[in-house]
Amino acid sequence: MNYIDDSLCFSVKQRHVTNFKQALARQFQITADKTLSRYLGIEIKRTEAGFLLSQTKLVQSLYDKALPYIETEGLTKANKVPILDSRLKKISHRPSPEEQARLNALPYRNLLGGVGYLVTSTMPSVAYAFKECARFCSAYSQEHWRALLELIVFIKENPTPLFLSADPNDELHAYCDADWNNSAMHLSTTGYVIFHGTNPISWSSRTQRNTARSVGESEFISLSSCAQELLHLRALKASIQRVRSTPVSSIRTLSDKGHAYCIFQKEIEDNEQVHIHNDSSSTRANLKKSEGWQDGKLRHVKTSFQFVRGHVKMQDIALHPVKGKENCSDCLTKGYANGQFKEFHKYARMCHGFPDRHNVLQQLKDMPTWEPGEQLV
Repeated sequence: MNYIDDSLCFSVKQRHVTNFKQALARQFQITADKTLSRYLGIEIKRTEAGFLLSQTKLVQSLYDKALPYIETEGLTKANKVPILDSRLKKISHRPSPEEQARLNALPYRNLLGGVGYLVTSTMPSVAYAFKECARFCSAYSQEHWRALLELIVFIKENPTPLFLSADPNDELHAYCDADWNNSAMHLSTTGYVIFHGTNPISWSSRTQRNTARSVGESEFISLSSCAQELLHLRALKASIQRVRSTPVSSIRTLSDKGHAYCIFQKEIEDNEQVHIHNDSSSTRANLKKSEGWQDGKLRHVKTSFQFVRGHVKMQDIALHPVKGKENCSDCLTKGYANGQFKEFHKYARMCHGFPDRHNVLQQLKDMPTWEPGEQLV
């Protein structure tokens, strides 16, 4: 017995969708909705300008589960940012048996998993805060528990939707940044967000595995991670767009050792140039120099440098300068003080697909706007 919770079917022509659904119905028991309003826990709201994606039910469920602990800790009023500017630290001393038993009884991993689904689906702006809390999921302290509760309260009061615009821009581009060695272990943070036109489609905030000895080294490691994901998405985009005819499809039952699947019989050529915006002028300058910059560097730094340099040289990737205050990936690399909440929410709007209203927003008519703390209805 096969059970598929949710699935989507797309085609340029309506009759292809209808024929595919009819073929499925002949082999499986299915229910098909005419309109898409909810998918895998993601609420989808249509507007003239595009789609608004949110997870209000999941946010409310997380808040309800955490509410008794939030009231106990006195955290009913949220910070203006998801996590403060200081990094979370490891436990400095071993807790007593009584304290450890109390910590083990807390639903830390349960709540963290729900926040993780929010981050990977519709809320890239809190990816750094989630990453910091997730570092201690196997050995958390009271400090880490409070940070997670503060994050949940912030999400409840700032349920930022993800906006997917109907703007026909088909360009793949990314914003990339790194926060150099801002941890007790002197490990930097990689942050990037990738857009298809104005629509965010991939994002990441992760701690680099090795220590970088300079800002340039951390930037190249971050650029390498971003470039890998961007090139993969370029190949995926090409595989979708280069198949102009109806895909060859076959429906098989469980006894035939298969599922519903489509086989695309087309060679894919991905010669589109993709773009990365980076605020480090020294990093861009080093890519234009001879290979002498990498002399004396550790192997992982050399690998990142050569990977990025090779694709820039082959014109697969184009690097573009961006001012630090206009680089939205900055919010994926560090926390902010409460006094910097305006700066954070500016980056959050951009990461969620809402263009900077002082620039691009004026060019798009009827674009939905969103303010911090505004509820999506």
